[in-house]
Amino acid sequence: MKRTIHRGAAIIAAGTAGALVLTIAPTAAADSGPSTAERVATVVERTTGTADISRDGQSGVTTPATADGAISAAAVDGSRISIRLPGVGSSNAAETGTGTIVYPGAAKNADLAVQPTAQGVRALITINNANAAKEYRFGLGLPDGATAEQLDNGGVLVTKGEDVLGMFDAPWAKDAAGEAVPTSYRVEGGALVQTVRFDENTSFPVVADPWWNTAWKWTKCAAAVAVAFFPAAKAYKAIKVLGGAKETAKLLWGARTKGDFIKHAKKAGKNGAVEILGIAGMESYCFK
Repeated sequence: MKRTIHRGAAIIAAGTAGALVLTIAPTAAADSGPSTAERVATVVERTTGTADISRDGQSGVTTPATADGAISAAAVDGSRISIRLPGVGSSNAAETGTGTIVYPGAAKNADLAVQPTAQGVRALITINNANAAKEYRFGLGLPDGATAEQLDNGGVLVTKGEDVLGMFDAPWAKDAAGEAVPTSYRVEGGALVQTVRFDENTSFPVVADPWWNTAWKWTKCAAAVAVAFFPAAKAYKAIKVLGGAKETAKLLWGARTKGDFIKHAKKAGKNGAVEILGIAGMESYCFK
């Protein structure tokens, strides 16, 4: 079902009033110079690129009109989650021609941006100098019964019962020189908190992002595990040894390669990972 990206209205229960989104002209007059929003977008897109940004309404993402509003995004099962931005309401959304939505000056010494993608949505922080905060709190609105749990690789998996709804990929941050900046998540008080540990050696600005990911391959991966978790299935015992379909999916979502999966399973003190890899379609669905 085709969904439309409503870029100009806040979407969660906080009741942020909708506002028209200022569209940045991509061909601003040469003598006026780039606007603040354009400069922020340039910094962000230098790090993320623009190839996977969705501009055709297919992502099902709704973005807020102000920086204290929330993103609404689809989960794997068709339900919705909300991700509240850690900004102030005085910063209004401005959209670039490439699809990046920018909130200039959204936090002290920092800007925010949002990029809807074909597989979810990125919420980006641009940290402008060493006087900026090192922690950014993204309030989460999850479906009833859903929980968020941190994985060994640093990502955060969202599940409901035995169903995987999506994942915040392992956090990353890069400085102006392209160097990685130490960063991590924690789940606290219904929020995803990202810490960015810049120091005196960091080149500013720093870009960091929580990325809500509902990639098609993970949907198929979770489905393959669920189908195999039946008493008559060949891999049933192996999945049971790993702790069931949910625990197996957690290990798979936290891995990037087959070797990672086996290593994570052993670290958890569980056998059966090799047998799981024999499930039909597992390799193509989960690791490619």
